[in-house]
Amino acid sequence: MQERLSIATCDRQLEGPMDVAFLNTKGFGGNNASASILSPDLVRQMLRKRYGKQAISTYQSKHQQTFERANLYNNSYLQGNFKVIYRFGERVTQDDDIDLDAEKIHISGYNYGKDIDLTVVNPYRDMVDTE
Repeated sequence: MQERLSIATCDRQLEGPMDVAFLNTKGFGGNNASASILSPDLVRQMLRKRYGKQAISTYQSKHQQTFERANLYNNSYLQGNFKVIYRFGERVTQDDDIDLDAEKIHISGYNYGKDIDLTVVNPYRDMVDTE
């Protein structure tokens, strides 16, 4: 049963692309958390399928502008021009700011007054093949 199980204990070179990876954390009680990580190519394919080529092209243009601004900021920073903004204690969520039940999560001051709906079906069904 374990012949297909391969647990890496060091970096491993893979042959060919990998679309999905799973990260697992283990604790004393077993598997405490898992995360699926999708490749950038797969994510771009999913987004193109949902939003179309034009929307992706518009995004890429805006992304390039953001990248250029970040590069300017980084170069300025490397030259010693620091513009650090730190607002201690601002927008800190307290326990009583969170209301949670089986159908929703409400966080006061966030989500523009909208609750996080926990009863939704998979919103990504249209972005993946279901064969």
